[in-house]
Amino acid sequence: MRKNKQNIMNAFFKKIIHFLCIINPYLWGVKFGRDSFLLPKAIIRRHKGTIKLGYNTRIYSNSRLQTIDKSSAIIIGNNTMIGYGFSCLSKGIINIGNECIVASNVFITDYNHSIDRNDKEGYKRLVQKTVRIGNNVWIGEKAIILPGVIVGNNSIIGAESVVTKSVPDNAVAVGNPAKVIKIWSDDKRIYEKPVNSFEDL
Repeated sequence: MRKNKQNIMNAFFKKIIHFLCIINPYLWGVKFGRDSFLLPKAIIRRHKGTIKLGYNTRIYSNSRLQTIDKSSAIIIGNNTMIGYGFSCLSKGIINIGNECIVASNVFITDYNHSIDRNDKEGYKRLVQKTVRIGNNVWIGEKAIILPGVIVGNNSIIGAESVVTKSVPDNAVAVGNPAKVIKIWSDDKRIYEKPVNSFEDL
């Protein structure tokens, strides 16, 4: 009985937070799915880009979501939980899938400063490459996902990893730069060492 009452109270407060997010003028233009919300001190900076949350998705305090162009988008799927201090910066499109868990202080960006010494603009020019995180992905504490990375479905990114290259489905990638150390085998129902090197995947 007490547990049922607690569940009802939790659902009630969740709906209140969702409602406050929707009416918050700082969040106008952000599309909230059913029962999705941002906890206080989350920073939203939209320059006419799109930020869209699926249903039952939570983003905790001190997070930052920023689009810098009209065509920029940050799209986060359903039932995804994102921890404290999350940063997501988009010049193009960043897509985070359904059923993901993103730990605290994770950083994801789809652009970087040019390092081409022949470029007249030099470091001022921003180079963009699309980032996509699949479904049911777990990203560990303080991980960094850099431009052009695609993380496959059901994969795990270890804490404090710096991901510079794409990760296949069902893989575990760790380190700086991150490397795939094992891949789940559906046939054997265990993790195995990858046959190919990380660069070949």
